[in-house]
Amino acid sequence: MTDRKIGNALKELGIFPSYKGYRYLIELIKLVHKQELEIGYMTKIGYPRTARLCQCTSEGVERSCRSAIATSYKHHEDVYYELLRLRHKPSTSEFIFTVEDYLTDKEEEIAE
Repeated sequence: MTDRKIGNALKELGIFPSYKGYRYLIELIKLVHKQELEIGYMTKIGYPRTARLCQCTSEGVERSCRSAIATSYKHHEDVYYELLRLRHKPSTSEFIFTVEDYLTDKEEEIAE
């Protein structure tokens, strides 16, 4: 899964490169896709690894991701339901795993 594919999905959901969390979300989604990150280990593994990669703090990664998701959900609630079937504002972990599932399903459809 490429940065471009993940970035395009984030843009569809209203998260643009101007958000600090955009880059962090791409890195976290790639970790999930490579199966290097599991549910429940976001704060212990995901945020610190992304922070090291992007040269910032774990708290900054978490805050920026949460802010980007909250802002995009507020303005694009209908798109979240249409693409991800989410009727509520997702947590950061829920968002990351749901977007990864969405992209994986989309890749499988194309392969068929």
